[in-house]
Amino acid sequence: MDRPLTGHNGPVFTVAFGSGGLLATGGFDSTVRLWDASDPQRVRQVGAPLTGHTFPVTAVMFGPGGLLATGSADKTVRLWITSNPQHVRPVDAPLTGHTNSVNTVAFGPDGLLATGGVDSTVRLWDISDPQRVREVGPPLTGHTDEVRALTFGPGGMLATASSDKTVRLWGTSDPQHVRSLGTSLTGHTDQVNAVGFSSGGLLATGSADGTVRLWNTSDPQRVHPLGQPLVNHGGPVTALAFGSSGLLATGNADGTVRLWNRSDPWRVREVGPPLTGHTGTVHAVAFGPGGLLASVGGTDSMVRLWDVSDPQRARLVGEPLTGHTNSVNTV
Repeated sequence: MDRPLTGHNGPVFTVAFGSGGLLATGGFDSTVRLWDASDPQRVRQVGAPLTGHTFPVTAVMFGPGGLLATGSADKTVRLWITSNPQHVRPVDAPLTGHTNSVNTVAFGPDGLLATGGVDSTVRLWDISDPQRVREVGPPLTGHTDEVRALTFGPGGMLATASSDKTVRLWGTSDPQHVRSLGTSLTGHTDQVNAVGFSSGGLLATGSADGTVRLWNTSDPQRVHPLGQPLVNHGGPVTALAFGSSGLLATGNADGTVRLWNRSDPWRVREVGPPLTGHTGTVHAVAFGPGGLLASVGGTDSMVRLWDVSDPQRARLVGEPLTGHTNSVNTV
């Protein structure tokens, strides 16, 4: 990369990969920016900044057909068509209903979108026709503190993680009548910051208690932990993501990213040395194409790209994406 990437006027709070190496970042300046990362050595910004949010952008996620969902501290979610990144257009009006900041968004099966936030609720939206998005069913309640992360798994299962130290599982096959699946998953002793499903249905949860726990969800009514909690973190676990080839990445408050081989979930082992370089908490990690991993830091305000195709010899690719003047909080 010839020079650091610049653009956002302030901290970046969120980043996500789309198809073809498209990268989206959202930040304190209330904008979303798109980058072509198909060549990680020469990442470039594409198109104009996406504007419309009136407060910081706190979540971005790509969905089917180039659809992009963005959540904000302005309590709204917006949808964008990014099939032509040079000319992105908004879809319909902002989605409203949350009474506080939106922390997290996730696309599910059959045109479903889930959003969660500081108001401790999860809302489901039918986006099968992006021009006529509608909320389906009542908000999902049960968490007693803010919803910090959510993700869809096999069969429309939805996992939601909360500051109340629990993870809840929901069946969304009938979005009009979502049901709770079993009891809350407990065991973490502090807020649950991150949650993710592997392609095979393995569930991982990361907490401020410094551990990651793996769960077998093949029978949602009888979910049980697998092996021992992963405890080699240098502080709170702030993010996690599943990659290909049995990899799990975790971001930590000590400024490092750790890679784990979870091909045998009963005997997960750390692979290679921790990835270092961030000068503050790593708030988020995300896998991209071709063994690419993105991590976003805290006080150094940088997005870093790593080649983890050989996790024993993971290496930084290009220069950090900089230009931000404060912390980067989520991916």
